[in-house]
Amino acid sequence: MDGVQEHRDDPRWDVAERVAAAVRRRFPADVLAVAVHGPLAHGDDDGGGDGEVGLLVATYRPGTGPPPATRRVDGVLVDLTVVAAEERLRQARQLTSRWPLTADRYVTTRALHDPTGWLATLRDEHLGRLARPAGPGTGAAPRMPGRPGWPSGTRPTRPC
Repeated sequence: MDGVQEHRDDPRWDVAERVAAAVRRRFPADVLAVAVHGPLAHGDDDGGGDGEVGLLVATYRPGTGPPPATRRVDGVLVDLTVVAAEERLRQARQLTSRWPLTADRYVTTRALHDPTGWLATLRDEHLGRLARPAGPGTGAAPRMPGRPGWPSGTRPTRPC
């Protein structure tokens, strides 16, 4: 595979690599990238959990590639997320109320197959969004009068 050489003693990496290879073999024209995400990708997972692996499969076009699924492979629960690359990039550019829970999916991935460097693009899109200042229509929390950042001479539309 293209990816991970460390943590070879953890059987979940072997399962992840075999599932990634199977996906690439069955859907060669559809798969842009395959990566591990979640605790296993962090390297801080002690392996003592439920034996789970989160796999991201990015496809060239919506509706292609394998169906998203959660299956047990050799005793390891594999959660297969399948999404079109452009859709995932769009998601990475958004900050929603779920941001703290979902941000890691864009930033911390371990490539099992990424010949074009798309995973770095995904990370950079998300980090770039975080670096841009919040403005109207970006989902930023409203600022209150009398606090730093409240435009002078403006008033709230409802009582505080």
